[in-house]
Amino acid sequence: MAQPQPGPLWPDDPRMDGAVKDYLASLGAEVVPFESHHFGAAYPYGNKIEGLAALPCGEPFLFLDTDTLITGDLSAVPFDFTRPAASMRREGT
Repeated sequence: MAQPQPGPLWPDDPRMDGAVKDYLASLGAEVVPFESHHFGAAYPYGNKIEGLAALPCGEPFLFLDTDTLITGDLSAVPFDFTRPAASMRREGT
């Protein structure tokens, strides 16, 4: 999990509560801290870019947004990390 760190672009501490972080760690989640250099609180969605850049190069990852509802065991999903599965619907912007 990528987590922004406090800094000048955040008026409040953007890190998750310690108890939540501990619980997620007990489930096997790894929290990767990152610094917000461009977006911060002014454009929270932009922090996804900096968060993704903080992840280890060449390692598979799963991107879930905060409005994702998980109702079962993620290990049961047959992910194929050799083929990106993100939506290919896009336009030149």
